[in-house]
Amino acid sequence: MDLRIVDFGIFGSSSGINPEKVQAGSLKYMSPELLTGHTESSPAIDVWSLGIILHGLVLGTVPFRSSNRDELKKMIIEHDVKLTSEHVKLSPPCKDLIRKMLCKDPLKRIPVSEIMTHPWIAKYKEKKHRLDWGYSESESDENIAIEI
Repeated sequence: MDLRIVDFGIFGSSSGINPEKVQAGSLKYMSPELLTGHTESSPAIDVWSLGIILHGLVLGTVPFRSSNRDELKKMIIEHDVKLTSEHVKLSPPCKDLIRKMLCKDPLKRIPVSEIMTHPWIAKYKEKKHRLDWGYSESESDENIAIEI
């Protein structure tokens, strides 16, 4: 199974002379730099949003939650991401990837090319490759869940 995430609500092009300016979308997925006024579109902004999605997929919730918009903005800008859950134990490679994707400094945030070769992703790409070629799955669902 391949998972593809698409947002047709906001679409722009990075081609052309003027860089795209963005400050729209769901607040809980916005990067700290967007919330502090740096609105030029960049892949680092998308990496942050994908990190929020990954956090939600593996831990069952987004890292910053508040019904108050100003409080939520402050949390995203100032608070560190906590990678804990009473229900899920994350593997070190999974924690590493989420931390790198949710790095507050966009210049230090992991680039897309490194995400695709990160050990946590590479492990499952290899597993998918083996299954695509008809090899039997040697790990149980329970073992896979523990490795998240």
